[in-house]
Amino acid sequence: MKHSIIIIILTSLLLISCDAKENTAVDKLGNTVKSSFSKKITLPLNPCDYITRSMIMAHLDVDEASLELDEDYLEPESAYAKCGFKWKKSDYDELSKIHQDVMMEHMMHKIQKNKGPQPKMSDITKLESPFGTVKVGNFKQYKDLQQALDRFTQAHTVPSKEDMATLNKEIDKKLKEEGFTESSQKAGKELVGGIAGGLKFTKIDGIADQAYFDHLDRSLDVRYGTFAFKVVIDTELSFDENIAIAKKIAQEVWDKL
Repeated sequence: MKHSIIIIILTSLLLISCDAKENTAVDKLGNTVKSSFSKKITLPLNPCDYITRSMIMAHLDVDEASLELDEDYLEPESAYAKCGFKWKKSDYDELSKIHQDVMMEHMMHKIQKNKGPQPKMSDITKLESPFGTVKVGNFKQYKDLQQALDRFTQAHTVPSKEDMATLNKEIDKKLKEEGFTESSQKAGKELVGGIAGGLKFTKIDGIADQAYFDHLDRSLDVRYGTFAFKVVIDTELSFDENIAIAKKIAQEVWDKL
């Protein structure tokens, strides 16, 4: 009997120790990081199950009839899938024309041999969208808290010149292996370089364990323990107002998981 009790106690202590390690990590400064967020979440998930019209209408002054389903995926349960709703902004026509004009200039620049620099695709992606948007997705589960902390932090760090040099070498190698022409290789590196050059992240407090606003993707990226996802938000409100709404939606999504 005593032997059984000792085994039970030792097993309990071992489980507690393992659980403590799973919920503990060390950051780059050597600080111990813990998380109180823990859920058993099984992937894949369909992001459309975690965002509704009523959630958006509760935080934004938009009519239900104006909300159009906006699914951003090839497969609804892929790691990169996003789902939500979009609506026309008040200056929809003006913004749409800007997009059309820049896209046309990009396509016709070489054909018509226009003078001056050709608009880059990376610049086009930075234009303000004619649609207001709220989407959720990119659900990601890390194996433990240390991996979650390391990879989430790295994903929201602007790459250095050394990092970009290494990336360009990898791009060159990959494109050559795939048989791309030199002009295609150059275009690929310009696109990646343009996107990397536009990367900007703002650390956001008051939600989850970690959160950053990705200015290029226009999304609030959050990490709850070992689970991460994003809330894409693009409205006519101010940056602070968008962040406040995105934080509320992120918490609602987490509560649903």
